[in-house]
Amino acid sequence: MIMSINDLRIEIISWVTSQSDEKLLTRIKETIDDIDFEEKSKSLVIGKRPNNTPVIKSEFLKCIQQAEHQIQNNEFLTLENFESEVESW
Repeated sequence: MIMSINDLRIEIISWVTSQSDEKLLTRIKETIDDIDFEEKSKSLVIGKRPNNTPVIKSEFLKCIQQAEHQIQNNEFLTLENFESEVESW
């Protein structure tokens, strides 16, 4: 059964409001805070490019992941290979 977003919200709110365990509610609050921080940080400006356009954290992390993938798959050019290639220009 697929729930609508409003039904899902109501179910979550109902469940949370029925809880009385302070430790459980504190853990839920910490989880919500972590998720909120993560979502907000995706659009966080972490720097500026030379042309003064913003560097967004999520875009920067994507570039890092892509570079790590390329390194793991030996999809890179060493300085020696680059120098040899330049000589043939």
